[in-house]
Amino acid sequence: MDQDIILIGILVAAAAIIATRLLGLVLVGRLNLPPYVERCLEHTPGTMLTALIVPDIIEMGSVGLTAAFATVLIALVSRNMLAAVFGGAGSAAVARYLLSAI
Repeated sequence: MDQDIILIGILVAAAAIIATRLLGLVLVGRLNLPPYVERCLEHTPGTMLTALIVPDIIEMGSVGLTAAFATVLIALVSRNMLAAVFGGAGSAAVARYLLSAI
């Protein structure tokens, strides 16, 4: 019985989240936004990603900084998102291994 209630709660929460996001997309799609608001919204994904990643980089210390530097460098050189992701993860693994060996 408890598992059924939990499942129903999860499904209701998922439906509410999906409904609010779809409603937001529909409403924003119908609005005529001023140009400066549109320019601000264009930068939102990058700022959100930065806000999610920077605390983890700081928390990881030198391993995080090494991985972040390697990821940015690989992204700039290769212009390939997949290479940057795998290169950053690989550099984090190598840095973690090397720092644990010291």
